[in-house]
Amino acid sequence: MDRQYIENEHIVQRYLSGDLTVREARDFKRFCAARPELLDEWGVPPSLKSQLAQWSREADPLETETAAGTEAVYGDPRQEVPRAADSKVNPDWRRLGGWWLPALVIALVLAVGALVSVLVYARNLNAQLHSKVREVETLGLQAHSTVQTYRLKLIRGRPQRPTLAVGRPVPPELLDLYIDVTEGNYNSFQVTIDRQDGSRVLQIKRIARDSNRELRLALNSSAFGPGVYLLKFDGYTWRGQTQELGWIMLGLE
Repeated sequence: MDRQYIENEHIVQRYLSGDLTVREARDFKRFCAARPELLDEWGVPPSLKSQLAQWSREADPLETETAAGTEAVYGDPRQEVPRAADSKVNPDWRRLGGWWLPALVIALVLAVGALVSVLVYARNLNAQLHSKVREVETLGLQAHSTVQTYRLKLIRGRPQRPTLAVGRPVPPELLDLYIDVTEGNYNSFQVTIDRQDGSRVLQIKRIARDSNRELRLALNSSAFGPGVYLLKFDGYTWRGQTQELGWIMLGLE
């Protein structure tokens, strides 16, 4: 370290503010001990003048040991290594470390909360839009142009997938359903139609089968919105009670 380097790098000001590395502070003290006449020229306070003028490596064994350890580990004199034993070294760094981490955590929490709110709002908006589309599609009963006949057998237990998937007929069709109800000694039946979400669409009571022991239903596809529908069939006993016979799942998507 020479005079030009000290003046160009503002070593005096950085030493007074405690912003030098261990090695820079040691070299600066060594330079001042060899040239004490420069202290007045640099405006060093009197309280530090005598200390800098009389300093030597032997006079400060603790600093000598610290500097030697730092030099052995870090070798590069340009690398700044704050000393944990000196609370005055790099005070700006210490003040910064006291608040940036909590501020970063708070900012991350706020960002995550805002993102979750946006996602929830978008999901609710999408559900509302889907519901409105379904309402528009189901408004008004349209005349069917064709008739499609299906012969079906009931399934024991509620099905997990459509047993009859007809899609969304355009133009509307009349779905003529023939359901085999030969099992059981029943003459009249109850038919319940629900959406997959559980909302009730239609319930027909006391419907009789024909001479072929089949139950016939004619459904206009335009009367149902797009979706999946559960058709439950119950038979009436001689006491007037209903007993479950089976299911059909109709897909209109």
